[in-house]
Amino acid sequence: MQVGLGKHKFEHHPIIWDATDVINGHWMLVGSSGTGKTFTLKKVARAMVRSAANDVRVHVFDVHGDIDFESDCSEVRFSEQTEYGFNPFVINPDQHDGGVRKCVQNFINVVNKTSRKLGNNQEAVLRNLLYDLFAANGFYADNPKSWVLNDGIKRRFPKKYPTLSDAYRFALSKLKRLYTGADSKAGRALESLNAEVAKFQRKAAKDSHGDAMEDIEQQKTKLIESYTEYVQAIENGKELDDMIRYGNKDTLSGIVNRLDSLQSVGIFKNQPPPFDNNQPIWRYNIKSLNTDERKLFVLFKMWDIYRTAMSQGQKDYIDTVVILDEGHIYMDDDEDNITNLFAKEIRKFGVAMVTASQSTKHYPADIVKNCATKIVLGVDESEWSSVVRDFNLEKKSLEYVVPRRQILVQMKKAGAARNRFETVSL
Repeated sequence: MQVGLGKHKFEHHPIIWDATDVINGHWMLVGSSGTGKTFTLKKVARAMVRSAANDVRVHVFDVHGDIDFESDCSEVRFSEQTEYGFNPFVINPDQHDGGVRKCVQNFINVVNKTSRKLGNNQEAVLRNLLYDLFAANGFYADNPKSWVLNDGIKRRFPKKYPTLSDAYRFALSKLKRLYTGADSKAGRALESLNAEVAKFQRKAAKDSHGDAMEDIEQQKTKLIESYTEYVQAIENGKELDDMIRYGNKDTLSGIVNRLDSLQSVGIFKNQPPPFDNNQPIWRYNIKSLNTDERKLFVLFKMWDIYRTAMSQGQKDYIDTVVILDEGHIYMDDDEDNITNLFAKEIRKFGVAMVTASQSTKHYPADIVKNCATKIVLGVDESEWSSVVRDFNLEKKSLEYVVPRRQILVQMKKAGAARNRFETVSL
């Protein structure tokens, strides 16, 4: 797999990116608006596909709708109106890297990347709710054998992964139960019992000198009656557990509203997008989504790509490329952010990440450190100091950059003591 980048400005020999030379397949592109980021991303994608000795799938996440290809490409546009999407609750069955807990935590982590982060109580309730939802569908957090669809157990209906719609309906049913059921007969009886216990303790403390033992005996009688009413009202033995696990109505109501709003985004659906498997480049046109929706879409899809790559095992060639235009939308310093995991862990599993943004300020340290190929397409002088610091290059080098004519390229190669930035003529 090779990409021709141009010629060395001073030595005039071709500058070629070769997947077998660099220490990993990850790229960082930095360039202000108009410096050629879109053109370069398309060039990289086309060259990788056409020069690879093996089949390659390139996932292009297009936030502006302008990374178009003349051939080799299948495009799907995503919006609230499309009838397809993907399921965030597909479990990785690997007992070391997957499971119910990992899937639930990944979901919560990605939701917390949006502008509306879950509160601590909401997070705990959502986690419990999703654990119970998975269990209701035959996936148990403490049983790795249950993490597969075909677990050998005969069922009336085939086992399936739960969906976001299932999670919403499940949460709504729990909320209704709190309002009408627990607030059910057993729930009301339990609340009455707790009130009687508190009343008895107050009376006993007040009348501890024996002045009103008759009143205490009456309180005991009421307490016994209240407890009996609670015991008789129990229907399934889970009423108390539900009250503990799902908290109060306000917290659970907030979870229901959040799941409902996630549904309305329109990207979490069971019907997979109709990409053409015969085309190597899949272009995800997400320009109709807002920033939070784009972040949810891309981060969840990257988790899906990550899970698939890890399940296939290590490879000594690249067969999957993820291209992130405006990469800063998805990145932060959280070590569990999937973009950071891509940068640090995925290179051995045949995956390369190519990301573009307008400034090095947008890139976390893990991304800067772990991308073997860095390209400066052209930045405003106000950004020079950060580029010099983050890329560890000489300020004088930036003076040679002329947008769309001359760029700076660094490729970290195996066995090289130091890999300097080179000035490349396009």
